[in-house]
Amino acid sequence: KTFLNLLTKKEKKFNQLFLCQLEKIGVSKTLFENSLPTLRIIWNSSKPYTKPYGFYIGEIIINQNTYSILLEKGSEKIRFKSIQK
Repeated sequence: KTFLNLLTKKEKKFNQLFLCQLEKIGVSKTLFENSLPTLRIIWNSSKPYTKPYGFYIGEIIINQNTYSILLEKGSEKIRFKSIQK
């Protein structure tokens, strides 16, 4: 729940690769953002204290499908890096 609160407070940044991956799996950016409350971070696989940016691996449910996601937390933004089914 704390990480989800962080997501709502920070700016979200989507790189071109991430947007292409969303398009490939048939998910719009709006649908992805609306599904963020289903995001579950896999803490055993994440490295939140890596310098300069911690990275997180998680799972998100979109239209009853589960996707793996990679994101980074910077001081100002959350950067979405990759999504895969």
